[in-house]
Formats: sequence, structure tokens, C-alpha cells
Amino acid sequence: MGRRYLLDSNQQLKDYTLFYVGAESLTLNSILMTHTGCPVFSFDPKTNVAREESGKVNRLLNRRYYMLQQAKDASVIGIVVGTLGAASYMSVIKDLKRLIIASGKKPYLLAVGKPNPAKLGNFLEIDCFVLVACSENSLLDSREFLRPIVTPFELELALSKEHEWNGTYETDLTVLAPRMREDAD
Repeated sequence: MGRRYLLDSNQQLKDYTLFYVGAESLTLNSILMTHTGCPVFSFDPKTNVAREESGKVNRLLNRRYYMLQQAKDASVIGIVVGTLGAASYMSVIKDLKRLIIASGKKPYLLAVGKPNPAKLGNFLEIDCFVLVACSENSLLDSREFLRPIVTPFELELALSKEHEWNGTYETDLTVLAPRMREDAD
């Protein structure tokens, strides 16, 4: 689920403040992670609470960075198919597998339906999981799981010698697919 913003021709998204209406959710987390250059405020109509989300971004980024480091150290990586409907998911899976092998690590491909701690807990030989899902669901909070769960973007950063993190965060598989194809070659 890509987001589109209509901006004035001489403006960029970083020139705006984002205001999110709704409860804390995966959607809000995705907005925070992918729009780190914008101030973000939220309002939850159920609790009638408004707040700035800046401190939360730092905690989220620190947690994601920690999991990225664990992915670097992993010997066996499980590719969890979390969607069959997201655009480019098949090419991302294929490119992730090639990237994992090129990094000297062993890939496992898993189709387990919606991931939960009990299902993934059955794969103790896997050091880290990468969840291939739509952008809305790719930022899974893995604190309840035995092993870290990273996004394709995070795994690309962990394993690629070509790309370093520049502060932007990408969850759109149609953007990641061509870049990962280059990394895997």
C-alpha cells in the first residue's frame, strides 16, 4: 500500500508536518519510519489525546537498527512469505534468496500464513527472519518472537556491500525489487 501526496510543484514532503488521526497502529509506525524527515503529530479520537511522535521514532529506529545488526550476524535466514498480493513480492523473494546466498548465508523459504510466535518458534535453526509483506504489515514488532524479524529493506542493508543507510526507510516492494536485483548480481 503505497502512499501518495499531492504537493505544490516547488515543495517536498519534508517541508510539511504530518498529522495522523487514529490509534497507535502499524500504519502510524510505518509513517514514522518512512517519513523521518517530517515532524509527525497524532491524534487518537478514542482517547482524545494528541501528541508529537518524535521520541517514538528514535526508539523505533534504535530497535530496528538492533535487529538489522542481528541479521548481519545470522547464519540462517528464514524468508517468511506474508503476502501473495503485494506487487513485486515474487521478485523480492527471489532476489532476497540470491542476496542471502551471495552473503554466504543459508536461506529458508517459509509460507506460514500470518506469522506469530508459536509458528515461527518451530524453526529454531533459523537465526533471523525477513518478512515479505505489504508495506502496511512489514514492520512487525518482533519482541514476542524468539528471533528477530526484519524487513526486506533492513536485510538489504545488513547484507549489501553497496548500500548504506542514508536516513530514509523503504517498505515499498516495488521500489526495493530493482535495487535488490542489482545487489544480488
